[in-house]
Parts: sequence; C-alpha cells; structure tokens
Amino acid sequence: DAGAPGTAEKILRAFKDAGKLSGDISAGAEAFVFLAPEGEGFTSLADRSDTSSGDNQAHTARADTQQSSAKDNSSAEENEGVAEQPLVDLVHRASQVSPTVVSGSIASARDGFIHRLRAEEKPSVTTVDGLSLSAGPVITALAVEQALAGEPTAFGFADSAEAIVPGGEE
Repeated sequence: DAGAPGTAEKILRAFKDAGKLSGDISAGAEAFVFLAPEGEGFTSLADRSDTSSGDNQAHTARADTQQSSAKDNSSAEENEGVAEQPLVDLVHRASQVSPTVVSGSIASARDGFIHRLRAEEKPSVTTVDGLSLSAGPVITALAVEQALAGEPTAFGFADSAEAIVPGGEE
C-alpha cells in the first residue's frame, strides 16, 4: 500500500540504493519530478539529481532511453508498450505518496510517455511538455508548485496541454 507508513522512505531508499538518486533522503519528498524518456523501449532510470529550495524539496529521477539491440524489427514491435510499463507503474506509485510531475519534450506529448499519461481516463500526475525549450524548466518548476496546491494538470505547448503555464490560459 503506497500510503502505508514508511512507503515513501522505501521508494526513496530503492532509488538511492540503485544509484538513481543522490542527496539526503532522510526528509520526505514533498513532490516527485520525473523527466520523461524519449523514444520507445525504455526501462531504466538514470542521471539523477536532488534539488532543494528552502523547505521545498523535490527528488528528481531521469528516465533515459535504452537503445534496442533487437536483430529484427518484429521483436521490437512486440515489446512496444511493455518495456515502459515499469516506469508507468513507478510514476503512479509515486503519485500515491506525493504530488508528481512528469516533464518531457513536445514529441513525448504527441506520441510518447507524456502522451500515454495524458491519455489516461483520470490522470494522477501533472505533466509538462516543452522541456527542451528555454521555458520548459521554468514551466516544470511552476508545475511542481501547482501540483503541491491542486489537482493534476497538463501544461506545455502540445495540443494535449490544458494551459502553457500554471495560472495561464490555453
């Protein structure tokens, strides 16, 4: 149960033990931020960082693309959607513990990981597209603040975004 005492600590410890999270994890995270992978066939998390600002603390895990070494295209097609399921499950589990933001590219919002999250009947995470643009990291930071205060929302530049920035209009 994600709401059980100690679950947040277990999730953070698992990230740290796997080398996917750095910094002090003795204090609970107020929010999780995941950087959406590019492409298909991803299953790993990498390039971790920990950011703090006053009492607000967000642990960031970056999900990177794994290059498929399949010798024929049919095995890659058979695995499409299956390889990303562990990351989808992780994001959902994190969202049960703390507000969660997934940020990535506009392409990811069109047909990638962010698209998959936004297509859910009742999204449980805030999403941001446009991370590769200069405004992307700023929108992500504002989205974390909004996620702490409200319901999951889709921000960015893709057609599936509800608004460009928190507090802005579409």
